[in-house]
Amino acid sequence: MNKDVVAVDQDWGGQQGALVSGNGTTQVWAKPMSDGSVTVALLNRGPVSARWRLPRPRPSGCRTPTRTE
Repeated sequence: MNKDVVAVDQDWGGQQGALVSGNGTTQVWAKPMSDGSVTVALLNRGPVSARWRLPRPRPSGCRTPTRTE
């Protein structure tokens, strides 16, 4: 019933979210939206609170490294 969550689910772009990172009990999911933005979900499946550290913004013109597995 949360309007924001429903809007992400029903975005007309039709792309699925993807697991970006995970380490057991915590996961980061990202979904590209039709307006060019990206929605991010932080999921904690553990019994205790989790702390999240966001990377520092990169200076304009710096390339973000590609994630490989």
